[in-house]
Amino acid sequence: MGGAPSHSEMPPSYSEWSHANEVASGNSSESFSCIGDQYDNLEEVTQALRAAGLESSNLIIGIDFTKSNEWTGKHSFSGKSLHAISSGTVNPYEQAMSIIGRTLSQFDDDNLIPCFGFGDVSTHDQSVF
Repeated sequence: MGGAPSHSEMPPSYSEWSHANEVASGNSSESFSCIGDQYDNLEEVTQALRAAGLESSNLIIGIDFTKSNEWTGKHSFSGKSLHAISSGTVNPYEQAMSIIGRTLSQFDDDNLIPCFGFGDVSTHDQSVF
């Protein structure tokens, strides 16, 4: 297993990618399309994504392991860390990954979702694991 990629090996930020996409397309107004946000089921979301032009997606997950998960959880997750795992309760990270994974899985060709973590005591803000 190789080491974690350094910042110089990481993919471009969204703003860098967006700018490059706008330059390549020659027309920034056609680069992205908004979709509504009122849906009753997953199928409606999938149809809206297809109608907006999404053909393929390669989802990559990054999980924040900074102390902010404890601080935020005190106010928003019954006083528990946002990473807390307990029987019968889905934490916010599990919920978000499940929803996004189910939504984008129909657009993923290889059925692989790389997952990285950052902000723990060993990586801080310098690398990912």
